[in-house]
Amino acid sequence: MRLSLFKRVFVWNPIVTGGVVFVLYLIPCLFALDPDAGWHIRSGGDILSHGIPAHDLYSYTATDFPWIHHEWLADVINYLIYQLGGFVLLSVVYASAWTAATLVFLRNWRYGALAVIATLAVLPYVGVRATTWTVGFMALLSWLIDSSHRWRIAAILALFLVWANIHGGFVLGLVYLLWITIWRRSALLGIAFVGAVALTGVTPYGYRIYEEVFRTLLDTSLHHRIDEWRSFAFEPSIVPYLGIWASTIVLRGRKWRTIPWFDGLLLVSAVLSVRNVPLFVLMSLTSTQRSFSTLAATLPKKITLVHQWLLPLTLSIGGMVLGACLLYDYQFLAHPEKTQYPEGVVEKLRQQPCEGRIFNSYNVGGYLIWKLPDTEVYIDGRMPSWELGGRKYMDDYYRILRDDTFRRQQFEHYGVRCVIWEGSDAFARKLQSEGWQTTRDESTLVLLRRPA
Repeated sequence: MRLSLFKRVFVWNPIVTGGVVFVLYLIPCLFALDPDAGWHIRSGGDILSHGIPAHDLYSYTATDFPWIHHEWLADVINYLIYQLGGFVLLSVVYASAWTAATLVFLRNWRYGALAVIATLAVLPYVGVRATTWTVGFMALLSWLIDSSHRWRIAAILALFLVWANIHGGFVLGLVYLLWITIWRRSALLGIAFVGAVALTGVTPYGYRIYEEVFRTLLDTSLHHRIDEWRSFAFEPSIVPYLGIWASTIVLRGRKWRTIPWFDGLLLVSAVLSVRNVPLFVLMSLTSTQRSFSTLAATLPKKITLVHQWLLPLTLSIGGMVLGACLLYDYQFLAHPEKTQYPEGVVEKLRQQPCEGRIFNSYNVGGYLIWKLPDTEVYIDGRMPSWELGGRKYMDDYYRILRDDTFRRQQFEHYGVRCVIWEGSDAFARKLQSEGWQTTRDESTLVLLRRPA
């Protein structure tokens, strides 16, 4: 009877599991536009037209900066998909990638409830985002490592050759491959690791690709400036999965060889930066699913523990989080893409262009690069760690907000005549008090024009 209850709750038809997970992923991909999605689409088209860039193309502040575009191939793919089917097709492709990664890490697709709980845990970080590539490639790498095919080493090498040109997360893939090599004491995987490191230098920038990756990873200022880099900032949706993951470790026993140590390292990285939450949740699905299989095999012995507190607790918390996530996604449905960013402001600028340059909020830089291709921005999502000649562009951006004298100097130096900013923010109110004229649209952003 209790075994039957366990199966009814956790064991689903694989098709149902895949369908539910895909729908959950598709909602944020369609309606939660990532701040960087726009410039990624624009960049892909520019690369096809003019080649891979050597310097910044889109800002008027960093024209001399040697841009190492570690996502150039992903941007080309984004642009081609967008040209073929617009943002809807792009969303479907990315939702499919998130779904495929989840199912690969899950291994046993019949554990549908576990897959849904994990999906809800990563949903706040999902979208048409560059990190999707690293999640997908990590799933493929883990599958290749566990496979017994003779061609798996060649496939791993080919994977890293492509990965190094698509996203800087390939470094995490190297770390994982090295970890498994040492853990399993596999000479064959060791050869694959050496070959993979060599092939990551086959990029338009050679091994300078590591310069851009480590510039970002070692920038501690990101943890208090950029939301996705914040520390100790878990969303509530991770609580049910975190409880299941920890509980299965306890139920499996305490032999050190059975403890998923790499999952623990990923959890630490997720605590230090919430952008790593998807990797922790999805990669740990493999060990969690195996624990579930072990638990199911020994169910008569452990059913009391599961039945009395683990299962009811998981279902009750999971139900509350599911309701909250559905409400959150319903708000996206009520506010489609055009209301997430200043569509009305952009239209005003098309009708009446700014007589000078635009100072923009950090989060809309990528959107302006996409929608106003003839207009340069002050800053965007590529630039928080960029530094040249002792000058860090993000530092100047924040100094403008708090130092009126520096702001006037920068605006005069660059000829800034317009500002796009959050209308309720103190910075916008300060400009309004100085006589800047305000234009509003359906979003929370406003266009402020400097008086003549």
